[in-house]
Amino acid sequence: MKDDSYSTVAERWLRAELLARVGRDAEAVRWYGSLTEDISRGLLFPTAAHLPRGEALERLGRPAEAAAEYRRFIALFSAADAEWAPALAGARARSSRLPPAL
Repeated sequence: MKDDSYSTVAERWLRAELLARVGRDAEAVRWYGSLTEDISRGLLFPTAAHLPRGEALERLGRPAEAAAEYRRFIALFSAADAEWAPALAGARARSSRLPPAL
């Protein structure tokens, strides 16, 4: 499943997004997870994947794991451009209403 090419990362993002949109959150979580493993490559997808992964985990009733994903997203995007401000605010709001990560 792992390939170093950008196109493969984009395809995995698309697969995760589509799975989440049709309510297949457990599968989406796995695909988003495959993206976060690629964070060292400096691509946007691996870092941004923490937010939708947190949302899917929250829908699955796994609040502590969701909170951890939101916190990772917040840490990675806290100094991001203004275009990320709404996503960052949303992640902060979601994280604040969830129990602390384990």
